[in-house]
Amino acid sequence: MSKLKSKLNEFFSANYISYPLIFSISFLFYLYCICPGIGFGDTAILIDNIKRSILNTEVNTHPLTILIGKLFLSLPGDNIAYQANLLSVFSGALALSIFFNAVQEYHENLFVSFLSTIVLAVSYSFFWHSTIVENYNISSIITALSLLLYVRIEKRKEEKWFYPLFALFGIGIFNHMQMGFLGIGIGVQFLLHFFKVKNRLSFFLKCSTGFIIGLIPWTTLLIKDISHNGDFALVIKNAFMGSFGGVFFNQTWIVALQEFIIIYLFQFPNLFFIFPLIGLVFVLKNKSSLLAFSGSLIHFLTNTYFFAFYGTWDKFAFLLQSFILFVFYGSFFLQSFQSRKRIIVIILNVSILVSVFWGTQFYEAVELSAQNPSDFWYPRYNNNYSLNLYNQAKYVIVPNKRDYKEVENYCELLFAKLPEGSTMLEDDSRTYYPLADYFQKYYNRRKDIHFLLMNSWGIAGWGLSSEQVAKEIKMSVEKGIPFFLPSLSVPYGPIVDSIARDNTMFIEKYPLSETQWIYQVKTRSAVLNENKNEKNVWDLKLENITAKSTNILLERQLMYNFIPDIWDSSDQIFVSGEVGSYIEFNLQYPQSETKSLQFNFTTAPDFGFINVIWNQKSVFEGLDLYSPSVRRLSKTFSDVNIQKENILRIEIAGKNKNSSGFKFGIDSLKANDK
Repeated sequence: MSKLKSKLNEFFSANYISYPLIFSISFLFYLYCICPGIGFGDTAILIDNIKRSILNTEVNTHPLTILIGKLFLSLPGDNIAYQANLLSVFSGALALSIFFNAVQEYHENLFVSFLSTIVLAVSYSFFWHSTIVENYNISSIITALSLLLYVRIEKRKEEKWFYPLFALFGIGIFNHMQMGFLGIGIGVQFLLHFFKVKNRLSFFLKCSTGFIIGLIPWTTLLIKDISHNGDFALVIKNAFMGSFGGVFFNQTWIVALQEFIIIYLFQFPNLFFIFPLIGLVFVLKNKSSLLAFSGSLIHFLTNTYFFAFYGTWDKFAFLLQSFILFVFYGSFFLQSFQSRKRIIVIILNVSILVSVFWGTQFYEAVELSAQNPSDFWYPRYNNNYSLNLYNQAKYVIVPNKRDYKEVENYCELLFAKLPEGSTMLEDDSRTYYPLADYFQKYYNRRKDIHFLLMNSWGIAGWGLSSEQVAKEIKMSVEKGIPFFLPSLSVPYGPIVDSIARDNTMFIEKYPLSETQWIYQVKTRSAVLNENKNEKNVWDLKLENITAKSTNILLERQLMYNFIPDIWDSSDQIFVSGEVGSYIEFNLQYPQSETKSLQFNFTTAPDFGFINVIWNQKSVFEGLDLYSPSVRRLSKTFSDVNIQKENILRIEIAGKNKNSSGFKFGIDSLKANDK
């Protein structure tokens, strides 16, 4: 058995075998899981930058990714997003093949190398960024290469591996300023080694040469940007932090720690999750490994510390480098088990492997369970942000994007359903960029629609402000231009509230499919004209009330923020009183006939029982309007005699034991055929 293991280790240590084998297996796996089309806003921005060859030092540009991406967009085919996504498939596979060789060269143990590589391959951040276009797996290649060079410096005792290591730092900066943490680690490794070399001057000059060569592309762009812009301080600021400076260190220690723990558990939903923590202790306790990987440890600590406090939804992307290094440290603990009894080693390796494959189903399970308000994952991974549009939670949670067409299908619905010449407000956290900078720009889809970008981040010079949006809405609607909003929640809630306060603007649900909708802004006159044309609908108003008890309070309440339901004219009549309190409406109808009446009420935590009387005939007795959350409730009563003039009386009759009040809300009535 030992001879076989030795032969296998020798076989897979041959670079011409291991690199193409690991690369090919990984490439095919990620190709199977690749996103078939466009994804979130960030992917559309990157594709647009690649298409337009945007090369500068602004921190969000990623010139190395753009240059490599040009090669993939030149491939045959007309699905631009799929071609771009192939970039991540390729970079993920290449990073894994390099990582495998780094582990194999250091531990010289095939099982440790394979298991560690498989764990990394299906870890959340790495898997996620290997199936849809992003820049982070280009940085993964650089991080894996740094590990390989650290290994060779230690194992081969050759100084020459420092020279490409310094060049790697410069190339890393060319892709993402985040790779500066790699440079800090390399600097520490250099200082630890410097006093051990015989010819220090030669060593210093060769390392410096490597660094200068690697930094040439980024420096060239920086000089170009400064000469073109003329503002040295602004160019430097944009190169190092860009528009997101305010997001740095904007979380407390407690929040940052809680989020890191959750993201860490998400990386390894398998038996390996404890290995990196113990493996890191192994590295720190062993003087030889500590000195050999001091650079990677500094890289790991600085990157983790900095981005643990970074308050963005995709924090897991910035922590990807840390998790690659973490898996490498985990291999040390895994290696320590390989010298135990054969049966223990077999059981351990098989158990880890089985748990890893089981863990790949974890993300789909979380995506489903997280939509339940009582579920542990609900506060973090619910789909409320885009509930009526598409499944954004699935995009965020599930790394296997083989079946993800949510954004693309939503865009297609908009193009199919929106009236000619429409204006639609979007924000950069939903689908503005896929709509405007992908489908419209590169596929010429519905260029008659005007998409506006809402500044949801509060960043200067990025999209429209709240005041500009409100002005744009009123101006468009008054001119008769169909104006649409994707949601009434963040960041639009305050804007919607402000334009509706004067009772001249109303929001109506605009269906896209049986389960998807957006909202249209209309003037009061347009809504009234529509209601006049629809004789069988009463959208109840305060002026319809002809009688009420003295112990009752009434008000028109705007209902924009209570999604996913929508109320007629986005309001209701809110009533507060006590048992026996009542209100009466006088409602006109064209002719006398028998119909079914649909009553549209509101339910809420502080609502009670009501009696509903139509023309002195009881319709509902003790109707319970209590619910844990605010919702719209429709109740139908058949065979109702409707006259030309009708009296609707509603009385407060008591309350549910769980309710905290004697209130109710009523929105509208609709007469339907029996």
